[in-house]
Amino acid sequence: MILQTIIAGRHAQTDIARCHCRPGTRWHNGYRGQKHRALVDALRKDANYVEISANNDLPTLLGSGFQSASTNRAPSVLDRVQIVGVDNGQTGELKVRIDPIANAKGFDGRIKSGTGEYGPSISFQNSKSIFFKGLTAGITYTLQLCAIGGSTGAGDWSDPVSHMAM
Repeated sequence: MILQTIIAGRHAQTDIARCHCRPGTRWHNGYRGQKHRALVDALRKDANYVEISANNDLPTLLGSGFQSASTNRAPSVLDRVQIVGVDNGQTGELKVRIDPIANAKGFDGRIKSGTGEYGPSISFQNSKSIFFKGLTAGITYTLQLCAIGGSTGAGDWSDPVSHMAM
């Protein structure tokens, strides 16, 4: 079997390094891992050389084909959630639409009916799946959302929005 190595997006075949073992065996996987480590090491050395040669000149660095890495380690505070709209889904369900939040890993929501207290927080995986279910039709509910993620853990609660469940 002739090994193929990907360097800079081009395929290079070599008949110098041959692996005389079946694919999937531990020897084959070990050999592939060894070649992978050698490739990663070579690319890191390349990147280090380019970084030194660029001498903190961003256009020179970008002209080499490498991208700059951010050195910003400041905490990323999440923006406050902006509720764009609330729609009625199926019976007893409210679907919330929001503006996207950068660095948000998920959202917490809370809801209350009338002037009562907010119930326990409900977690949502993403901004496309924010549904409050199990509501009583004909009752007006007030809801709020906050973004989860970033380096601070959670953002501020959104402004309360009221909507009647159908």
